Amino acid sequence: MQPPLSADQRQSARYPAPEGALLRVSSSTHQATAFLVDIGLEGAAFEYILLDERPKQGDHIDILADPEEMSIDAVPFRIVFDFEVEPEEPEPVIWRRCGIQFTGLSADQTRRLETLLRHWGLDLPVPTAATGPAAQTQKPTPLDEAIFLARLKLLSIAAKAYLKGYPCGAYRQRAIVRNALDILNQAPLQKVFDAEEACAPPLKAHVLALARAFVQMPPASSDLASLDYSADVVGRHLRGGKALTQMAFLKVA
Repeated sequence: MQPPLSADQRQSARYPAPEGALLRVSSSTHQATAFLVDIGLEGAAFEYILLDERPKQGDHIDILADPEEMSIDAVPFRIVFDFEVEPEEPEPVIWRRCGIQFTGLSADQTRRLETLLRHWGLDLPVPTAATGPAAQTQKPTPLDEAIFLARLKLLSIAAKAYLKGYPCGAYRQRAIVRNALDILNQAPLQKVFDAEEACAPPLKAHVLALARAFVQMPPASSDLASLDYSADVVGRHLRGGKALTQMAFLKVA
């Protein structure tokens, strides 16, 4: 695999992606969600957990954005590099970083990409109390269900990894916190919980328990055993065992 392009080899600048930004890698047989690391007009880099398949030539990506109408679907690419990220200490999962160059973007995709980069660069929300009363009065827009479920799956995986005692670097900690904040804000707006089966406590309670704990690192809870149980419950539901069976989660798994 070719090494990463240096700054002077690229024809356009790369910009750090907002923490917690996601994309989906898709082929005719497989879909996987990943964290977007950086992006420009000609390419991007992302980190993903190796579960079964690695990205390959001929796949495409969907750049997931909030609001959902700013998402960009079916972006073709070629792989520039794909390597395993070496952790400072052992981790329970294998993380890889993949760099891609966009190929054959349509005029509409190019326009949407320019709009998204401008949106992220000029209107990036800062998830902190320092945003003040004006920001708190803004009514959030519900995320697309597929994006919400993708974020929920990443929170469940990150929670299990942390609770098993495996460390994570500063970038991933910030991504976990941002992701938890988004889930905490979005959970009341999501209809995905409407079909949940009767259980005690309900699935939504476990989701909120995880999100409230991981809005800071280390988690804002001393009851780690309960968090571990909540992560297990959420993971089982996301795998289609109970309430989310009808929610087509496999589209983003």
